[in-house]
Amino acid sequence: GAGFALTAACQLGKRVTAVVGISGAFYTRCPTSAPLDSSLLLIHSTNDKNIPFTGNSARKLPNIYQLALSTSRAAGCKLGAVKNGSDIQKMIWSNCRDSQIIELLVIDRQRHGWLAVTDESIEPKGALSRQTTSAVIWEFFNGLNADR
Repeated sequence: GAGFALTAACQLGKRVTAVVGISGAFYTRCPTSAPLDSSLLLIHSTNDKNIPFTGNSARKLPNIYQLALSTSRAAGCKLGAVKNGSDIQKMIWSNCRDSQIIELLVIDRQRHGWLAVTDESIEPKGALSRQTTSAVIWEFFNGLNADR
């Protein structure tokens, strides 16, 4: 699902506002000639054995950090914030060419699948006050500029 969503966003351009990928297998990336116009949130565990965070060249899977970095560079973004918690790191690239935001949440010690984002230091505020992956995604979507 996450790989398809990113591919669709690459192809559809500004018609897609944002994409979220959780434990995603990104076999296809945006071509450098057509950088991602959408905002992107990637959530991935360093302990994912199915889709390794460090990638797998034999399966043509990218390193997830390198995917976020190359996507942000192609969009003209600058690394703005890095937040470290006990078992999570959140990186935010902003000031992008088309006002998009690229975020990467790296989680330790969890397997492949729907990841539990449980670190209190990264807890979102608002309607979904209990820290859940759904709350993190909701906060990401809610913080995007709807006018872009």
